[in-house]
Amino acid sequence: MAVNTSLRFHAGILDADNIRATVLSHLFVDDGQTLAQVNTALQAWLTALTAIEGASIITASAGLYAAVGASQAGKPVAGSEVEETGVWSFNQTGTPFRYGQAVPGLLETVIVADEIDPTNAGVIAWEALLTSAVLGGHYTGNDNDALASVYKTFRSVRKRRKQLIAKSTNIR
Repeated sequence: MAVNTSLRFHAGILDADNIRATVLSHLFVDDGQTLAQVNTALQAWLTALTAIEGASIITASAGLYAAVGASQAGKPVAGSEVEETGVWSFNQTGTPFRYGQAVPGLLETVIVADEIDPTNAGVIAWEALLTSAVLGGHYTGNDNDALASVYKTFRSVRKRRKQLIAKSTNIR
């Protein structure tokens, strides 16, 4: 067993005035721990936090900090903007609700005719990944309903919204 993995525990809290805040604790742990063991440690952390916390804990999570691989690291693509956001709206199994997965910093090469190109190899791979099995389970929306298929995609950028509003109201 080697202590070699960074982990974080997070709690979202809400006070009596409905003001939200966050509590974070960072951990350096053995990567041989199971999800059940991580959850047990998270529950112990939440119990200890509750003993000193006057606000209500409304969310809790554990997050793994993974090393970024050489193929993912490096300088940003010239001209890239995190404002250039693509949104994938997914149908989910067992519910009529859809889940939107935002991707900031969308590559210009996946945009054709001012829309996300459904024939782009990267777009196809992203959609296939998010609708496939993972770790004995599946990718989900907020309520653990499996992502089933892509309902639609769209760009969500301020410049794009401004263009659409100007176009629809003839304001220039």
